Amino acid sequence: MPETDAWREAVREAAEELGHRDPGIPRTVAGVQDALRQELRDEFLAELGTLSDGGPFEVFLDHWWTQVVVDAATDEQGRDAALDFADLAVSLRILSDGRPPVPTAEVEALISSFGTAEAQ
Repeated sequence: MPETDAWREAVREAAEELGHRDPGIPRTVAGVQDALRQELRDEFLAELGTLSDGGPFEVFLDHWWTQVVVDAATDEQGRDAALDFADLAVSLRILSDGRPPVPTAEVEALISSFGTAEAQ
């Protein structure tokens, strides 16, 4: 799935607003998998295997893209800045889709349900 113009614009706007350099990690399954630390790849692939297209897939991709963007930072201050950047880019993407943002509690519940599904 190629990155959309709306996503590229959201990343550009987030970088400009926060002064954080885009690490250039594509928001795709392959892009995230390639950038992911080795010890997280099994978890990523297990979650991916439980999904279909649609909202849950988008939340999954946003979560893991944020993870690799933060992991790409080299120090604590950089990780904090990367997290702010990723959160803003994802929020801007969601807003550009015309959908209301998903509350953090709802996202966390969805993410935690991946672990519950794996245990069953």
